[in-house]
Amino acid sequence: MHRKGKTLQILLVIIAALAAAEGQFLFQAAKVQWALDDWVELFGRKAQARPELVFLAVDDSSARLEPDVDLPDFLENENPAPEERRALELMAGKSWPWSREVSALVIERLTAAGAKAVVLDFTFPKPGTGDDALRAAIERHADRVVVAGNLVNGAGDHNAATNEETTVFSVPAETVVPPALRERQVVGFDNFWAYPDGRIRSVRYTATLENQVGPRRTQDETVLRSLAVLAVEKAGFAVPSADDRRPRHMRFAGPPRTFSPLPLYEIFVPRYWRANYGSGRFFDGKIVVVGAYGNWQQDEHATPFGIMPGPEVHLNAINSLLNRDFIRELPPWPRRFIVYAAASLVLFLATWIGRPLVRLIASAGVAACWVMLAFWLFNEGGLLVPTLAPVGVLLFGSFTCIVGDFVIERREKTRIRSTLERYVSKNVVRELLDHPETFHAALGGVNRKVTILFTDIRNFTRFSARTSSQELVAQLNEYFTAMVECVFDHGGTLDKFIGDALMAVWGNATSHGPAADGCAAVRCALAMRAALARLNDGWTAEGRPALDIGIALQSGEVVVGNIGSPNKMEFTVIGDAVNATWRIQERSKEHPGEILIGDALAPLLESQFEIEEAGSLIVGGSLEVGYSRLLAGPEMREIHGKTDIVAAMVAT
Repeated sequence: MHRKGKTLQILLVIIAALAAAEGQFLFQAAKVQWALDDWVELFGRKAQARPELVFLAVDDSSARLEPDVDLPDFLENENPAPEERRALELMAGKSWPWSREVSALVIERLTAAGAKAVVLDFTFPKPGTGDDALRAAIERHADRVVVAGNLVNGAGDHNAATNEETTVFSVPAETVVPPALRERQVVGFDNFWAYPDGRIRSVRYTATLENQVGPRRTQDETVLRSLAVLAVEKAGFAVPSADDRRPRHMRFAGPPRTFSPLPLYEIFVPRYWRANYGSGRFFDGKIVVVGAYGNWQQDEHATPFGIMPGPEVHLNAINSLLNRDFIRELPPWPRRFIVYAAASLVLFLATWIGRPLVRLIASAGVAACWVMLAFWLFNEGGLLVPTLAPVGVLLFGSFTCIVGDFVIERREKTRIRSTLERYVSKNVVRELLDHPETFHAALGGVNRKVTILFTDIRNFTRFSARTSSQELVAQLNEYFTAMVECVFDHGGTLDKFIGDALMAVWGNATSHGPAADGCAAVRCALAMRAALARLNDGWTAEGRPALDIGIALQSGEVVVGNIGSPNKMEFTVIGDAVNATWRIQERSKEHPGEILIGDALAPLLESQFEIEEAGSLIVGGSLEVGYSRLLAGPEMREIHGKTDIVAAMVAT
């Protein structure tokens, strides 16, 4: 890979890592990450649902008791106690909210059954009917009762100095919880602060008006406590310090109805009280949260597990506190480090794994392992680690490297193609690039049967002496351009220029068979003769000297390979056939204007050309080689309709 291409890939991966590291703190990216975290919570380990937690629900069945249908059944057939009759009469046929005396009767019944804490997830901001009874019940059982208050932004007096509305703690009306009773810690805030995407994941157990989300709106540092922490404290369990005001990410016990809602009216129906609740024994030692169930109360919240009623969110907050089972989220700097580590891994894979598909599979495998590790850390360590940014960097970075490899490979192929096409015909170049394994095998040295062509300018010394250097170079370039085009047009490989001589080969890089390669070489020789005739006509018309060349061809087995020194290598052929072809070409001086063919090539041409003997020579001191001559110029004629070549052959 080129250094520039590698540098570009590194820069792209680094940019992706920086963007992911910083982008994970932006709202849209964070929103996706929260959704992935919710997915981990949904399929990961849930908190153990404590059996001492009970959800007593003001549900549809409780809110819609029919006085003409339900009361006769409950009151006439059951012989209820006075408090049971009173509660059912206050509920039946009455629209919500009921008289607050019902809440008082609930407190009395549950505390009498042995409940450790009764949490009323209702706010009583204004005086109402039944306040006296409710206040009396709270006073009698203040050590076990918690009532909801609410932190309200913008509900207080306007602060002229800061041009902001103050935040207040809205507590129940004094007719329900007078100031003296408030000091007994019976009012807890019921607020949950949703994430920016609107879902509730964390809980605050203590807070002050000063440390609420948003600008500072008050200097009141009075410590306020939540419903959950007061319920746990009244039940006799340890609670967080008042100084611990940080939000805690709850580990939910499960989806909605994990804490199954029990219809409130049932505790006042004697047969249900006996059959379902063991005459109250079921509530002994329990923490009971009393609240609305159903969207008719509009007390529902979005959570990682879907829409959940407010009382059940409080039960999950209590459950997490009892279990001391919370989820930790990484601070910013470790999250950035994880992303940068993912980017480093991408670059490592790009360096050590050359095959793009294998690299992509490896990156996907690492991403899958990271997701599994995220599940393990969540289940065993209560730790949420980012998945979107590191997995995104892994996959995007790997894809970027693959695209970069593809672009670089295409550019490299284009560069190689343009370079090779200066020496080899386009079809040969295409074969080399499309099937590089063949070419790579040849670089190390292989034996192949090839056809070799040599051309040489006759009387070149005399020609160069009569021509200026500039004219000489210009005319030679025109000549070689035409000859090389003939080689390429007939599928040959330009092996080298040797002064004024040219060497071309068929069958070294790619072969169509010895006979086809030989015929292509002969046709190239004929095309060279025709091209030179056209050039000579033009040069003569311009007053420049004409050229004459000798052409010889021979077939034989040679060694094909990358030959030379470490400083200069050349893809060429070596062997006796090369020497024989050059020697035959020298004999062409005795046959002006003719094309000579060696004896090893002649049999390969029999299906295309007629053969006729011409002569022989000794190569290498002992090897006798025959050659044929091809009649040129006006003597060329068709013989038996095969071709316009007259060939003769001398046997070895």
